[in-house]
Amino acid sequence: MFSNNEIKSGGGGQGNTIIGDSQAVNFIQESQGGNTTWYPAPQTGVPPQEDPLRNHFFISDFAPTGRYGMQAQSEGLYKAILTTADDPDMKSNGTWDPSNGRVLDGLYYVEGNVSIGAGVNYGVHGITIVATGQISFSGGTAMHYYMDGFLLVSGYQATNCGTDAVSISGATNYWYGVIYAPGGGVKVSNSSMQVTGMIIADRIDFSGSRLDIIADPDVLPPIPAGVVIAE
Repeated sequence: MFSNNEIKSGGGGQGNTIIGDSQAVNFIQESQGGNTTWYPAPQTGVPPQEDPLRNHFFISDFAPTGRYGMQAQSEGLYKAILTTADDPDMKSNGTWDPSNGRVLDGLYYVEGNVSIGAGVNYGVHGITIVATGQISFSGGTAMHYYMDGFLLVSGYQATNCGTDAVSISGATNYWYGVIYAPGGGVKVSNSSMQVTGMIIADRIDFSGSRLDIIADPDVLPPIPAGVVIAE
């Protein structure tokens, strides 16, 4: 985990385990219980860093005419939700809210916000959910990425450091993939959750009775090589 702002850890119960480098420009704050175990020890006061995917991956890549959008369409696993006419679960307030046992499979691109609660199931191909706005999850589930390592992608740009681009709550979750929200915070609050992959966000705030975050750099999409010419 890396944050250009701060990382907060809280919760009780069995405690939290973070396996992989954890760095913050400002501070890393634990609850009074000190229930988080870090491997290795976290570092603070590090220099600010740019988003590692900046200039290589864009939210427009997932749109209908983008490279990922066209690939998913060719595989028959794509859904673009731009207006209420595109999907019955797109509400008039601009939030896509699937429910009632709906099965999600493949790549979903939403112009607006996403809110997913209990009662949603997931198909065999995995899931990639991309929103130009905020993404919120509640309820328990197991999810594996579908498209090039990306599990959740939010293009939301926070107007202040206290606003979350992605918020996750509920019971038991097992997720594998990249949660990518460079413009806002990621907040995780679960009774039991395991995330294997990477979280890229401006700010990370997590708590739970049992929360394991395990770094897996191999899940990150390959970054194309670049050439720099010095004059």
